[in-house]
Amino acid sequence: MVNAEPGGPSRRATGALRPEVHVWIVEVDDESAARRALPFLPPEERTRLGLLAQPHRRRNIGAQAALRILAAAASTGTLPLPELIRGWNGKPVLEAWGAAAPQGPLPDPAEAQQPPRQGEMPTGAAGGPGPGVQVSLTHSGTLAAVALTTAGAVGVDIELLRPLPELEGMARTVLAASELEEWGAAGPSSRLNILFRAWTRKEAVLKALGTGLGGDMRSVVTDLAPAPHHPAAVAALPHEAGPLAHWTVRDLPAQAGYAGALAVRAPGAHVVQHQITLDELLAAADLRTPGRATAAAGCGPDTAHPVPGLAGRPQPDARAGAPVRAETRLRLFCLPHTAGNADHFRHWQHRMPTGIEVTPVDLPGHGTRLREPLVGQWHTLVADLAGTIARQIDGPYAVLGHGLGALLAFEAARTLQLRGTPPVLLVAAGRNGPAAAPSHRPLHGLPDAQLFSTLRHLGRIPDGVLHQSALLQMFLPGLRTDLRLAERYVRSTGPLLSSPVLAVAGRQDKTTDPDGMLAWERETSATCELVFVGGGHFFLQEEEFTQALRLRLTHIGDRLRVRQGVSAGGALLK
Repeated sequence: MVNAEPGGPSRRATGALRPEVHVWIVEVDDESAARRALPFLPPEERTRLGLLAQPHRRRNIGAQAALRILAAAASTGTLPLPELIRGWNGKPVLEAWGAAAPQGPLPDPAEAQQPPRQGEMPTGAAGGPGPGVQVSLTHSGTLAAVALTTAGAVGVDIELLRPLPELEGMARTVLAASELEEWGAAGPSSRLNILFRAWTRKEAVLKALGTGLGGDMRSVVTDLAPAPHHPAAVAALPHEAGPLAHWTVRDLPAQAGYAGALAVRAPGAHVVQHQITLDELLAAADLRTPGRATAAAGCGPDTAHPVPGLAGRPQPDARAGAPVRAETRLRLFCLPHTAGNADHFRHWQHRMPTGIEVTPVDLPGHGTRLREPLVGQWHTLVADLAGTIARQIDGPYAVLGHGLGALLAFEAARTLQLRGTPPVLLVAAGRNGPAAAPSHRPLHGLPDAQLFSTLRHLGRIPDGVLHQSALLQMFLPGLRTDLRLAERYVRSTGPLLSSPVLAVAGRQDKTTDPDGMLAWERETSATCELVFVGGGHFFLQEEEFTQALRLRLTHIGDRLRVRQGVSAGGALLK
């Protein structure tokens, strides 16, 4: 992490921290990462990007995915992302907070909410999105920059320094009269850098105001001298910006060959700058097995049917509520692991045999339900999930759960069995049986550093993102809530399942053990099959697991078809 203010955040006279802005500089020129980032974008965005030529396409994909991942982390602590829609000015707006044109003058920054502690982004009640979060995105060359803050309207711009054939003509278009005079007095060798420095400051301000390049760049006037460690001196702003004293404009130390700037309507704002690659960002968002981000995303070169690269074509929607195809014989409900969501199963459909409909289920406060509060009570959560599944049962179905999801799948199956609609199969992956002793001591109450270290040891967090502590902090609320649920689980009394159970564990998984997995046998009056596959805790993307699951589902599907054929034949004979 690079702090754009070396002395650290100074304090107001009241003792409160100054308003804080987080800026993430993301390296996005990575074709493999772009392929894995594509599922983070909604179908219409993929279609739009599919019209672009390489390499612009992969860089746009990376920039848009980075914006969505960071916005989700800052606003909710969970993934996938809040929808970004085009606001009244054509700029991305978080859908949760609307896209209406601003009415009247901008609010006085002094009346804004109290800033968060350094390194944190505030959230709303129960971990929900905070209505004051502002976002801005820019990308140029191989870099993207994402700005997030609750301090006020924000804009960020980054530009690759490159020769301009009409340098003087461009200067007259961009610079105000006083700036043009100062620029003309500079040496010829420095004029290009000065022009780009002025350009990024001006565009950042205009982005914060919502006009972008549609505004008059000459209405923003600053001292053209570099200001790497302090705010740039602002001489004039557009009328709608309000008093100059309400603004902070800062140069961003990106990397050699680039100019960058940030503008925020908050006096004396503290800018915290982070450097990260798209690959690291995707790994942090994925929170899955180290070193397998490509396969884990379900769309890399190791998968049987990769997302069509950068062609931008929409992928099949495997989210909850997806329409059932005519040939469907069995619906497979999928419940994710701790801090996971439905996106982890987005590309499972192509991995399943014909006649299997993959239907992921999100927990409240996760994924497609991220605007709902997180739920920390077992009975409330099980009732919610059982209801969600019951509303979509349209024939035989199976339930699969991974980690925490295995316990939730078990409890939901028990509830649905009491209602007379048991599943034909329960798949419990990566979790000891409900009555087994815990495989490790509780983690949810550990200090942050110790929590991350332990999760790394258990193989439940990627090595590549551990040094991105500010990013990981954003995901903590949902992670701790889910860990608390899993670690406080106590099996309640009740009848055995009538459904067969397939219990699967990774051979290198440190969170399970053979005796604990055998405990699943005690939960069903039907058969229980225990299978060990290659991999650690996050083995669901391993081919060995896929083949084992396909085999069992195919067998069940064949039995169902035979049963349906016998029933149909009997009806014809009557």
